[in-house]
Amino acid sequence: AGVLNGDTAVSVELSLAYLELCTQSFSESRKLGQGAFGAVYRAVDTKAGHAFAVKLLVGGEGGQTPRPPTDPEEREALRKSARREIAVLSCFKHPHIVRLL
Repeated sequence: AGVLNGDTAVSVELSLAYLELCTQSFSESRKLGQGAFGAVYRAVDTKAGHAFAVKLLVGGEGGQTPRPPTDPEEREALRKSARREIAVLSCFKHPHIVRLL
């Protein structure tokens, strides 16, 4: 995770409890967008007042479970796509991006 301190960024790890606090428990009023695998929420660091975004993957707290496709090929394509997104999100190492928890 990254927290801004003036013009510099310091990498820190944020707990799920703190992310819930910063997003008002992943409130609908904080939702910025929804994709196939989760929603992005606006969060505000309660200590420094800086805004940042948090992506909550489907199946997590506050996520919605989509109806799975009945076609086996569609199901496998969705599974592969989800794995790719998780792999990509896991690789991000930037001070302004909260790491996948």
